[in-house]
Amino acid sequence: MKILIVGHGEYATGMKSAIKLLTGVNNNIDAINLNEELTHNDYTMMVQEYVANNKDLVIFADMTGGAPFQIASREILLNESSENQFVIGGVSVGCILEVVMNTLVLNAEDQLKNIINTAVNNIQEMTSIVSRKDLVSEEI
Repeated sequence: MKILIVGHGEYATGMKSAIKLLTGVNNNIDAINLNEELTHNDYTMMVQEYVANNKDLVIFADMTGGAPFQIASREILLNESSENQFVIGGVSVGCILEVVMNTLVLNAEDQLKNIINTAVNNIQEMTSIVSRKDLVSEEI
């Protein structure tokens, strides 16, 4: 099982670095940045090769609908042997962390799709808004 993180700028390598810091896991996690050093065509070729060479694959993209998400999605949909390949867009480090922990660290017996669904469903629970204004208003 492989994990690929894709995104704009240095998002992908930054997220990979955060996951390594939090888990110590570096193997089977790769990152491809779409930045000013790559054309869309070069980026597409890199993602296409990665998808073709990794049967069991989860790709995390920074934004649903962004170019890295679109390119990864297209390559998986065009790959006829992609029965166990997934693209998840708009994710946080918490979502990636949950999938990494359950697949690469704990080797959970659950099916990959179930692990992904749980991680995506937990995104809202991991999101919070903090505002001093709200705290001060409640005290008055």
